[in-house]
Amino acid sequence: AAANTAGTLALVSTAAQFQTAYNNAATTYIQLVPNTTLTLAAALNSRTSNLIIDGNGGVINLGNYNLPLGATVGHTPQTFSVNNVTLNTTQTGSDDGQGNNSSGINANAYGGSGDWNINVKDTTAGSTGIGLVIAASYSQITLSGKDTFSADTHMVATGTFYVANGATVNYTENGTWSPIY
Repeated sequence: AAANTAGTLALVSTAAQFQTAYNNAATTYIQLVPNTTLTLAAALNSRTSNLIIDGNGGVINLGNYNLPLGATVGHTPQTFSVNNVTLNTTQTGSDDGQGNNSSGINANAYGGSGDWNINVKDTTAGSTGIGLVIAASYSQITLSGKDTFSADTHMVATGTFYVANGATVNYTENGTWSPIY
């Protein structure tokens, strides 16, 4: 409600609308129209400010891209939240073990390591070809609700990792790596 009142809410139903909203630093809340399926056709700009993505039960097909999180102003921690969404990838190429080449949510490759508090709730993420679900070394990651992840290497690369009381986390690894790096 606050985002809507402040004019920083973006209600989206297409990949182009999602990309415009994600790339706009003034947007603080992206809400997918219920049960929307989006397929990205281009890379997104790195976020450097707070953002909530409410998937509303929808699907974001990232293709060979990710949700990039960059260095924040003065490295002041920002919050990035994804809720009630499925994030699919079809990324190709080898991963360096830190998610710099393939991950769903990626702060490592964009200078954002340590700058983010990442919250994931009621989300499904991953696919074959994904090195990590979340690459955010030195950042904080909190999982809540019911989350289901799959990856070829690690579930997450992080500094601090929390699982909220009552949360259910299902993880399928397609290799022989540890879930948390």
